[in-house]
Amino acid sequence: MVSTRRSSSSAKLSTPSPVPSSKHLK
Repeated sequence: MVSTRRSSSSAKLSTPSPVPSSKHLK
């Protein structure tokens, strides 16, 4: 669940896609 929240934040700053954003960050 935490991963999703972080993804959302990153997606807003980066792209509208939280899934790829999280993968790039990790």
